[in-house]
Amino acid sequence: MKLLISLLYPIFILVIMGGILYHQRMHKHFKWFVFLNGIFAFVLLVFTYFYFKFEDTIYFWDSSGQWSNAIYTLDAYHYSLDGLFYELYQSMLHTEYSKLPAFFLLFPLHQFGTEFRHFAFAMVLVFAIPACFLLTAFVYQYHHEKMSKWHLVSLVSLVYLSSPILFSMLEGESGAAGIVFILLFYWLFASYRYERFELLKNIALVGCILILVFLRRWYIFWVISYFFTTFLFQCYVAYRKKKFPLWLIVNYAFITFTVLVCLWLFFKEFVIMITTANYVDAYVAYRISLLNQLQHTLGFYGLGYLVLVIIGIYWIYKSKSKYGFLPFHIVFTYAIFLIVDRFDTHHYYVITIELLLLIITAILRMDKKWQHGFMTVVISFLFLTKLVLPFPNLLAGTITNAPEVRKDKETIIAMVKDMNQIVQDDSIYILASSLLYNNQTFQNVMLPQKMSSMKNMLAVAHIDQRDGFPLVVFDADYILLVSPHQIHKEEKYQKVIIKLSEALQTMARDHYQLVKTYKIDETSFTLVKKIKEFTLQQQQSIIDFVEIEPILK
Repeated sequence: MKLLISLLYPIFILVIMGGILYHQRMHKHFKWFVFLNGIFAFVLLVFTYFYFKFEDTIYFWDSSGQWSNAIYTLDAYHYSLDGLFYELYQSMLHTEYSKLPAFFLLFPLHQFGTEFRHFAFAMVLVFAIPACFLLTAFVYQYHHEKMSKWHLVSLVSLVYLSSPILFSMLEGESGAAGIVFILLFYWLFASYRYERFELLKNIALVGCILILVFLRRWYIFWVISYFFTTFLFQCYVAYRKKKFPLWLIVNYAFITFTVLVCLWLFFKEFVIMITTANYVDAYVAYRISLLNQLQHTLGFYGLGYLVLVIIGIYWIYKSKSKYGFLPFHIVFTYAIFLIVDRFDTHHYYVITIELLLLIITAILRMDKKWQHGFMTVVISFLFLTKLVLPFPNLLAGTITNAPEVRKDKETIIAMVKDMNQIVQDDSIYILASSLLYNNQTFQNVMLPQKMSSMKNMLAVAHIDQRDGFPLVVFDADYILLVSPHQIHKEEKYQKVIIKLSEALQTMARDHYQLVKTYKIDETSFTLVKKIKEFTLQQQQSIIDFVEIEPILK
């Protein structure tokens, strides 16, 4: 039974892929299509293996959150299936990182192990490769009659060498699994009949929506944008045909109502959590100006990639393609996402599939006299930027990231072991929040052998408006102070890290005793022990000095 549970997602994907291949078996150049997918899938797996063979770093925050979820989920799977499903359901109700992606990874993790390289390899195997296949097969399905072998080489190369699909998974962002279900959306809608009630497809779409929402909440923006833009597009089509879009309204109303009812009946706590959370304060430190965000997007994808998209938009509208809604879908998703948060490198999976569809559709819709020359340029560009030019660069963006090696990892491990000897079973608060040194740098340095390298480490307040003042600091038996201050956002958003450190070394210096000092390169770490309790008045004085109030829960 356990084996069957772990195989649910792989079997689901294999059945879909097998069904597609069976349906396409009589298509033109079918064997060539299968061969190309097999070769590029193998190349992708080999690349991932060697990528992590040379990487040796410490994972924290988003990457470690998803990785830890995978380890905990595999442990629950080994211990009890009842416990596994209980943990899965509770994570979907209450936590930011659902264990649903980890559930999909159970079988490969069980086979390969839980090292980060195995975690990433498993994602590439069961998420990235199926996504690449579904996208290439989707295009092949509807254009095979006019596709030459060179078309297929161009198509498969473009998709499998598209680093945005792979990038999030190399960073440990298992929520990127949603691209598989986004592509299932497109498969379902490709044969969708808007002039009648599509019950079975509507039910399948409801399932995809629910899975997307729990893979990562950011997909809510994608879902809203997709239905909004396609609804307007189909209304326009109906207007041109002088027909009232009755069944379009009925179908979309059915899907919306069913999703909302399912969420309210089975995931009420989740609905309350996402509708009452103050995302304005939670992500205020992460938002940037629109101009800076556009520059970041350009840097992520690279100028060459976005030039191809612009050409794609031109050819789509020139050929009056049914994918005319895609540019609006991308812009609308981009816009509503920015209302809450900024696009970081591990968020772009919500628009990458649409960008690829724009490029691919553009090539296939292009005049024949342009096609082969254009495809030659595109493939040459892909291979050149992947294999020859250094990274990052303006053409290819930052999406390939060289394997990261932390030369201070062994030093941090030695430092953690020494602090554990000193702290023993007492609590410790680490006052650091940079991309180099933060609480999870020390907590996760021995993953997966040790889920927490330091026992009784208290939660750190990183972002002021989101986390408030950390009252737990007054309960900490030990505090690790870091100089210079370790922050990853502007000072105005991380006053707690800076001003609390100053307060503890001035206003509260009589409450602590120096235990030991460590040094890594130019950074000093000072471990102090609390020798005197704080009165309520003293606590309030420090809170007033920091100028950030606690968030009472």
